[in-house]
Amino acid sequence: MKIADNILAYIRANGIRQKIIVDKCGWSKQKVYSMLHGINRISVEEYGMICKALGVPVEFFYLYNSEDKTTPASSS
Repeated sequence: MKIADNILAYIRANGIRQKIIVDKCGWSKQKVYSMLHGINRISVEEYGMICKALGVPVEFFYLYNSEDKTTPASSS
């Protein structure tokens, strides 16, 4: 699964609006939509900004399991 898919699954699973990313990163709604839906790739810098906006460490979406909505640290 792609990182963008993990980010999108996370924000949906947690009831987070894409507007949070728009506001905290200063991007347009179209840019955020395009990144999260795989239309445009997410750069390393953009990825870091998204993680900061969502309050998660940068490794979070590499470990996030969208199937059961957990990371290795939160699963038992």
